[in-house]
Amino acid sequence: MDNEDEAKCPPSIKRSFSSDVAKCTLHFLPQVLFDIQTKNLELQRYGTSIADLHRIITNLLKKLNNRLEQKYFGYQTRILLNAMPKDVQEKLISSFVKYLRSIIQYIHKYYDEHSLLAESLAIFSITEIDQIKFDQIEKCVAILNLDVDHDKLFKEMISLQNTYKEVNSYREPLFVQIEKYVGGHEIEKQIVNEVLEESDDEELVHKTPTPTQTQNHQDSYHKIRPDQLWAFLITKTTTNCDEMTKLVSYVYSIPCSNAFAEGVFSHMKHLWTNSRSSMLSETVAAELKIRLNCKIKCNEFFTFVQNEPELIKCARRQE
Repeated sequence: MDNEDEAKCPPSIKRSFSSDVAKCTLHFLPQVLFDIQTKNLELQRYGTSIADLHRIITNLLKKLNNRLEQKYFGYQTRILLNAMPKDVQEKLISSFVKYLRSIIQYIHKYYDEHSLLAESLAIFSITEIDQIKFDQIEKCVAILNLDVDHDKLFKEMISLQNTYKEVNSYREPLFVQIEKYVGGHEIEKQIVNEVLEESDDEELVHKTPTPTQTQNHQDSYHKIRPDQLWAFLITKTTTNCDEMTKLVSYVYSIPCSNAFAEGVFSHMKHLWTNSRSSMLSETVAAELKIRLNCKIKCNEFFTFVQNEPELIKCARRQE
């Protein structure tokens, strides 16, 4: 900090941030806030649903409780604490413990109410679906209060598990098959890329040996999104999976957060400006649907429309 900056900084603030207590606290906070923010961003991902909630929250609670039990607040924090007088050290540690406990209590306050639902539906966050038992599926049906034919559901579940084993035995890795199934749509490509960037939570990891690794007897880990896996298997199986489709669709339609809704409002703010305030709400809704569900470029869309005379007729008739 140069002399000019020192002159601008109020003495009280300078004293606060220059003290060892402040430095120690500032080293401690990122240790906790980073874990919280990481999970917060994971909750806001496009493909995150209620099926992922139990894994995300329990993983965060485990990290916070481990830090609390071992009283590990970071290496730099420990160095600063050890250099402090005993009474100051104990006071700071007590405040850190209190802070961690308050976060854990806050999480439990809002999560425990939905923990039974989240824990039951967590079976849909794994990719090894041959490990799922039918009583777990029935528990999901009961907690969601869905009207399904249980006999058909059982047959469909067995058929899907057999299909999973079959496609998993193919020479082509399962994640490659799913990528091909997802197709060439830009929005789907973005989703696949997003999944590949996620943190390595073991429930979302599918182990698949590549040709090179088969020679070296090593394992490779590739991300597979469970909802895409279910969709892929349902299309691959020869059995009509109406009951299972109903259940899977219901589960993956329950969001973990309001991030998507907030995104819609953000789009609307940029769309419905003062200069466009006379637009009908129906027009705004239609444009929002296009913005959120279509990633095709304008010139590509123009070319596409030229080859769709029926679409042009419907647009002219405002259908």
